[in-house]
Amino acid sequence: MVALSIGAFSTGTNVFCFFDFGDFTLPIWIMPSSSIRSSSMDTRSKRNLSFLVIFLVSISSLLALLVLFLLPKVLSAFATNVSGNYLLPPIARLSPEKQHFLLQFILCSGSLKEMAALRKLSYPTVRNMLDDIIAELKSFQ
Repeated sequence: MVALSIGAFSTGTNVFCFFDFGDFTLPIWIMPSSSIRSSSMDTRSKRNLSFLVIFLVSISSLLALLVLFLLPKVLSAFATNVSGNYLLPPIARLSPEKQHFLLQFILCSGSLKEMAALRKLSYPTVRNMLDDIIAELKSFQ
């Protein structure tokens, strides 16, 4: 839950409103104070105008912040879920070690001689590993 307090202040030259979220404070510049002071309104009207501007900007800013905080939660309520029992492709059903072997085999351009050197195994051992993988892939069909 977010604790939120809203306020307004004037620096003498500018009017600000702020949102205090506890962890951080977000100041929002509203208008230069001179635009209020230089108008031909009386003091009370100027003060009322200042508070009206602060109120309107505060409300619109608060609505924007609520959209930023709440929109992801609202959209997540409409997330699409796919569920069911689906068969993986044959290569994905192999063990990670066998998948890694196939990746290396492809990167070696299918050269069993290069695979044997890379794995520091004999050529017949690498050939038998490949034959085992081929047999397993055939069993998936």
